[in-house]
Amino acid sequence: MTKYVQEIAWGDRRPTLGGVIGSWSAYVSQIAADMAKYPAEVIGIFGYDDFIGALFTRNALERGMRQLSVSDQDGEFYIVKTIDEYFQSLTRDDPGRLVGTSEPLFAGLVDDDSY
Repeated sequence: MTKYVQEIAWGDRRPTLGGVIGSWSAYVSQIAADMAKYPAEVIGIFGYDDFIGALFTRNALERGMRQLSVSDQDGEFYIVKTIDEYFQSLTRDDPGRLVGTSEPLFAGLVDDDSY
């Protein structure tokens, strides 16, 4: 059975891995659409709360991939890698971890280099 249709734990929900991949992809697509529609000096529709939601979704995806032992032998690995690379092309690195330290819900993840 492909891991794409298997359920993962995400709080009290049990979405499929594919559903969470789809959510992550949708967030990244929203960022791209916002950037295409609005000039750099204008804040678009996609705001801070949306960005934090995207990061929470990506964290849930990471945990789900670990739960299902997704590796570079799985197609899901390459789907997520492609979405991640697109996300990275649209955003900037946060070497000071400003987002992680400014958001209390990320407190437990700040020292985890996999996030």
